[in-house]
Amino acid sequence: MDIDKKNKIFQKFSILFSFVVFVLYLLPGHAFSATRWDFNGFTAEGCTMRNATLDSVAGGYLFVDPGPSDPGIVSPSLSLSASSYGLINFYMASNCPDINGRIYFKTSSSSSYNSDKSVSFNVVSKGPWYNYSVDMTGNSYWSGTITGIRIDPANNGDSSGNDDIVGFDWIEVVQKVITPTLTTSKSNMAVGESVTLTCNLTSKGSGRTVVFFVKNRSTTVSSTTRTTNSSGIATWSPIAQSSWEPSVSTQCRDESTMATSSWKNITVYPQINPILSSDKSSATVGENIIFTCNLTTAGAGHTVSFLADTGAGGTIIGLGTAQADSDGQATLTVPAGSNWVPSTSVKARDDDTILLAVVAQNVTNLDTCQVEVIYDNQL
Repeated sequence: MDIDKKNKIFQKFSILFSFVVFVLYLLPGHAFSATRWDFNGFTAEGCTMRNATLDSVAGGYLFVDPGPSDPGIVSPSLSLSASSYGLINFYMASNCPDINGRIYFKTSSSSSYNSDKSVSFNVVSKGPWYNYSVDMTGNSYWSGTITGIRIDPANNGDSSGNDDIVGFDWIEVVQKVITPTLTTSKSNMAVGESVTLTCNLTSKGSGRTVVFFVKNRSTTVSSTTRTTNSSGIATWSPIAQSSWEPSVSTQCRDESTMATSSWKNITVYPQINPILSSDKSSATVGENIIFTCNLTTAGAGHTVSFLADTGAGGTIIGLGTAQADSDGQATLTVPAGSNWVPSTSVKARDDDTILLAVVAQNVTNLDTCQVEVIYDNQL
């Protein structure tokens, strides 16, 4: 087949294809699902002109002749989540003397273009092609579902001729990259203890999916997926495992843009085994006994619960709580109770360590000391 014949067939096919695309755009109620317009065909790809004339579409460029007042290019009907999309980028060249550009938008709850739902931008006039990126998320009305955008390259065009032509190479609506901020509820913890990781994308990142990671060096040892709330915050509370190294790294990632937070390191201690002691092994009813629970420095700041097992039908009595000091020592002074049996077991529990705080009778997780209670009639 000769080259001329090939070119004629290709031209006919291109015209037919462009006509089909054009007809599809004209269908009533058509919602444009794409977020980028490249103008590589022979149509405006569903875009329409407002107070302006479509000069031509050729070579992947769309050229507009602005009218004398409030000219603009209007997108086809859209259905985009405002929480997912926030930037409007376009590559434009303008011969229009007016440098006051503005982007309008409408939503499913407010279906008209108006100044409240708009963001301004400065135009580089009578210069080369220029990349524009307009952040729409600063406008409080940019919420819900975005159903259309309108780009006004100027407030006013030149009515005397077409020397004020404006050209677009492409237009796109994209997700705004928000750098996640990760915070941790503690910088050191023991095996069996939980830590709360908080990933913050700000309110502009609400409804997004984030992934949390915990890593030993380069190996992921734990991860999960969460969705940010209306404030753009997601949390996760993993429990330190024995397989975790003495220092682990944590991070969160916004799955919509793959933006990641900085790494946060957490020191991990071996599982804490509380050691309980008392200042006396016997006491009369009403006499004070000092109980000390040692969690080592790994348990500094932890809350310790002291419990008495009276032996009466397995009844456990809560004696009180104390916070461990910087050495991991928690101390509680209590009087021997009249409801204590002659040989009462007192137990201590580290409430900050999940594995130690499940069941009070768990002898693996609780250290016990025997206190012999001496009644008055035994003296």
